[in-house]
Amino acid sequence: MYCGTMIQCICVVITLQCLPGLAMKVLYDLVYNEPVKLMILGPGCSVVSHFVGQAARMWNLVAVST
Repeated sequence: MYCGTMIQCICVVITLQCLPGLAMKVLYDLVYNEPVKLMILGPGCSVVSHFVGQAARMWNLVAVST
């Protein structure tokens, strides 16, 4: 999907099954692989959201969760 002149939007759907350890591994893999991420949408599980939100700020990512 093309969002603007220099930004490309990519949606990656990953099932984390409310496992914080798995979520941190997936987040690490996503951050350190191309393309550059600007924000994270999800996860839905509050336990995982807590850890992902804390870690996302270390990479200056916006984390939005339900």
